[in-house]
Amino acid sequence: MNDRQIPVHALILDDDRGSLLILRTLLEPFPIHIHEALNVAQAREVLSKVAPDIAILDIILPDGDGIDILLDIRKSHPECAVALITANLARFPFRKCRGVMPEMILDKPMDMNVAQEWVQKQLTWLNCRLAC
Repeated sequence: MNDRQIPVHALILDDDRGSLLILRTLLEPFPIHIHEALNVAQAREVLSKVAPDIAILDIILPDGDGIDILLDIRKSHPECAVALITANLARFPFRKCRGVMPEMILDKPMDMNVAQEWVQKQLTWLNCRLAC
């Protein structure tokens, strides 16, 4: 077993500061370095400096959408676990994903228990992967 602590990085992306605060609050109990972005440009800046292990991305953004960032993450950080947040699953733009799907789609309003369970599952998987 590997007992050393590996830094875990999370990217949270939402153009609404209140939603960003909720996402930060969701992640704060976990041993994670949190990187925030309010738009696609800021998210790409974070991705140029950090390899996230977890990403939680809003879909509708002023300068693009979370699917653009999902596609970027899959190219540069394919092992990153991604959750997309949508207010209307029926109108989710699956075609734009081009077959590249997130590990989780979270509906708004977000069920915090479901989101926390997903984060815990991803951290458990990451720790298992790193320990082997």
